[in-house]
Amino acid sequence: MSQAAIQFSLLDYFFFSLVFLVTIGIGLFYALRKKSHSIDEFLFGGKNLSIFPVAFSLVATSISGSSIIGQSMEVYAYGLHNWIYLPMGLLTTLIMQFIFLPMFFELQLVSTFTYFEMRFDRSVKHVASTLYIVTGILLIPLTIYVPALAFQEVTGINLYLITMIMGSICIWYTAIGGIRAVVWTDAFQCILILISGGVIFIVGLRSVGGIANVWEALGRGERLTIIKVQNVE
Repeated sequence: MSQAAIQFSLLDYFFFSLVFLVTIGIGLFYALRKKSHSIDEFLFGGKNLSIFPVAFSLVATSISGSSIIGQSMEVYAYGLHNWIYLPMGLLTTLIMQFIFLPMFFELQLVSTFTYFEMRFDRSVKHVASTLYIVTGILLIPLTIYVPALAFQEVTGINLYLITMIMGSICIWYTAIGGIRAVVWTDAFQCILILISGGVIFIVGLRSVGGIANVWEALGRGERLTIIKVQNVE
């Protein structure tokens, strides 16, 4: 593939800019229509957010750009055997839904750190909070870096400039719009991810001649292995 074939076109730049404008617009919208500047409104949205934007927001948070690119590369390189994460993910979801969330709702807690302080003492809360902050410091830069690196490859724009712009926009709409802006921006991004994935799937199938050719290529590349056993001699 030639270098010119992987560069953004004017149409690509248009849609990319449109996404940024919508994101900024959501932040401005909720900043201007805010009726209250209380902590409850800023952090919890008055506790009256609709279920669908919150659900989409949680999905978008769990499938960041780095995870999408990473999982795609994982399957391409090693096949389908990373399905083994799914049972544990399902078990975690059930435990959260039927054990932890009802307890948090009944106690009206907003974080696990508050529960740690209630259940144990303040030192446990501080240790857990510190570990969470360290994890965020290590994880968030990677979450921004991976999609920024992909964007650099197709545009040639400096990686550090892209990272600063992305980080600044996220901080800005969060600061002025509060949790409502965050939830609706995430919901918009989640819908965009689902639509984009569907378009890529359809275009990809058409370009290779259908699902039968894809399946044949997967088998030829030994990527249909459900469980791969490493032979140790």
